[in-house]
Amino acid sequence: MVTLAVQPRVQERHCLSEVFLLKPAELKLLSFRLAPVPDREDGLRLSYHLSRYLPDVIVVWQDGLFFGLAKQGQSLPSDPEWAEALAYLQRETKQSSESIGRFQKLLDPQCTPEILALLAEQILRVNPPFKSKAVLSSQSVAVRRRADFGAEVIEIDQTRRSALTLSPHSRITFQGTLSNFLANHPYRQNPEQLLVGLKVETFGLVKK
Repeated sequence: MVTLAVQPRVQERHCLSEVFLLKPAELKLLSFRLAPVPDREDGLRLSYHLSRYLPDVIVVWQDGLFFGLAKQGQSLPSDPEWAEALAYLQRETKQSSESIGRFQKLLDPQCTPEILALLAEQILRVNPPFKSKAVLSSQSVAVRRRADFGAEVIEIDQTRRSALTLSPHSRITFQGTLSNFLANHPYRQNPEQLLVGLKVETFGLVKK
């Protein structure tokens, strides 16, 4: 009797996105609120600026609360350091004292799967590890491919787990000045309509 060992054919996989589970180690976490409580837009913007201003901390906002995570081997800022950071951002963004609010630290912060996923996503936003790659360039138009990422919570064996998704994204961009873009566009007679919806970059505040 002869036994044949059949080697299965491995097919190339094409994934639209990949999911990476997060395995947290010992976390140095702090939670605080501001009074009055900022709305979602202000809370997200402020958490990003705090993450840029404080070099050893990542900050996220969720449901009216801020969560700060110290980087590995670093310590969390003291209460006066948080107050100094908030005062600096208030001056730089020209916001009133009512917009920023008073710092109120909370005891025993709970790191839920949602918070952990948001912290991981914020780390990649503040310090982007991926660079876009040009896949096509013709005349004044370029196609660049980049990696998009996002926070996710998935359920495995009835247990909710923190995760990050990673997906490829291609973007067509114009290589030239705004005046050249308007001069060569077929609808250049209506510049107001062309300018509405143009993608712009938002630069975060950095500590001087």
